[in-house]
Amino acid sequence: MKKPKYLMILLFFVSFAQTGLIGCFLPVFSVYLKDYLKFSGSQTGMILGISVIASIFATLIITGITGKTKLDNRNMIIILHSMAALFAVIFTFQHSFILVLAINLLYTFSLGPTNGLINGFIFASLGDQRKRFGLIRLGGTIGWIASGWGFGFVYLRLLHNNDVNYLSHSFYFAAFFSLLVIILVFFIPSPEADARSAENVNIKSGKLSLAWLHDSRIRNILIVFLLAGLVDVFYYFGVGPYLKSRGYLESDISPLMTLGQITEICALFFLEKIVKKIGYKNTVLLGLAAQMLRYFLFAAGVPLLGLPFIILLHGFVVAFLYTTVTMMIDSMIGDEVRSSVHQIIAMLWTGVASSLGNLLAGFSMDFSTSGGKTVQYGYFWLVPAVGTAAALILMMFSVRPDSRLSSVKEISDRG
Repeated sequence: MKKPKYLMILLFFVSFAQTGLIGCFLPVFSVYLKDYLKFSGSQTGMILGISVIASIFATLIITGITGKTKLDNRNMIIILHSMAALFAVIFTFQHSFILVLAINLLYTFSLGPTNGLINGFIFASLGDQRKRFGLIRLGGTIGWIASGWGFGFVYLRLLHNNDVNYLSHSFYFAAFFSLLVIILVFFIPSPEADARSAENVNIKSGKLSLAWLHDSRIRNILIVFLLAGLVDVFYYFGVGPYLKSRGYLESDISPLMTLGQITEICALFFLEKIVKKIGYKNTVLLGLAAQMLRYFLFAAGVPLLGLPFIILLHGFVVAFLYTTVTMMIDSMIGDEVRSSVHQIIAMLWTGVASSLGNLLAGFSMDFSTSGGKTVQYGYFWLVPAVGTAAALILMMFSVRPDSRLSSVKEISDRG
């Protein structure tokens, strides 16, 4: 099928809308649960953690559906985002712990698989231009900035004078971005590589979609990825309440967190050149070093004016760790399993890592709270700092220098 003339632009804005959606609510979600709905740290961690488990099951279910039916990634993205937009609107009316947990489960079930589906969709659409993924990912960075300033500064601060009663409206913004994804994806035809992937998975009765896990090189990378993702959750869980405890208003949190996207834009712009110069492994090590430094500086309790500079490190974490690992694994597999591989990667990051990370962060925050009131953030941030150090050491000694598998058949034969 002929690619649309403005494919790169369309893919850029798909990434823009997908990440902008998350940027609407994620920076203020834990603050909303703790300070507006008055849930405890453990309850907040349970909502964020258990709800994400839904994305794990959703990913497995969606992978099975796309492998056994004629529904391709494109149509599945449209269906799931339609469901996500509906549940996002319903969520804004919930206040009790049980209902918030239940609706967020349904929302995460709908939204969770879309990250992997869209990454696989973008890589397949790019074809032999897959190294330009970093530039497409720039759209997501800009989307996060747009949603952070649009909701946090313009809507919450300027229009509603920092009224916390409007924090739930972040999900209205999320619903809008889901609709934007649907419109954009509608104009992009299903990639031919994606159709071949679904056909080959059917022929192999699903075996081929997981055969790539038999290779130890990929497994070691995924283990590091899982551990790094688990402790990365501490940032999103704790930075909102932490910034508020240091004197920032709720409306300041989202705009302040967009500072990380400034360095992310720079890092993503030069990512292809950096990878060519020092390789995938060393680039990932840089991302882990940035993440570890971020947490140790938070734990040290730097002066108030130094906090924005710590947030700037977030951009290097996203570009050098998450984006580079995704590119690294994609370079080691073939078109036959590309869709399922990106589904598994997304499931590990937004499913397993997010679920366990939120639960651990919730318990860590309660453990670090003295007298049931004041959180000792020095202790709280040390947990992810040590966890990142472990991931860095594991990456350094368990993952060999960059290598490429000759074909997916090589992996399958080994299994």
